[in-house]
Amino acid sequence: MSKRFLFVAFITQAFLTTPAQAAVPGMLTYSGRLTDGTGAGQSLSLGLRVTIYSCEEGDCPTTGAEGAVFRQVFDDVAVVNGYFKVELADGDVHDAATGWGVGSVMSTLRSLDEAWLGLTLIADDGKETEVKPRAKLGSVPFA
Repeated sequence: MSKRFLFVAFITQAFLTTPAQAAVPGMLTYSGRLTDGTGAGQSLSLGLRVTIYSCEEGDCPTTGAEGAVFRQVFDDVAVVNGYFKVELADGDVHDAATGWGVGSVMSTLRSLDEAWLGLTLIADDGKETEVKPRAKLGSVPFA
């Protein structure tokens, strides 16, 4: 077999194959740990509201709605030894001009320079407790 044939075969193979490409997921997984005052993990089921803000604390003047730009409520989150996990996908999105509507967490995050995640625990009796401080969100490369 000649060297010319091997070279042409290699080039042809390189152009005919494309690398496998996976789409970036349209959701965000968030996990955390709930503890009591002694640091012991709790095991329970509760409601949880995850809110994404455009600032670290207080009202964010550019977004309205007290800085909230995305929120999603989970009615029954299992907490085992303090650990829980939720997947944010579609939820309520706030636009300063139009108010609240339905939208994607990923498109919301792409529109922000900075994003902060807030958790609100919702007890069976409806009492809400916001966890402080808000957690700053960052990104990592997707492979």
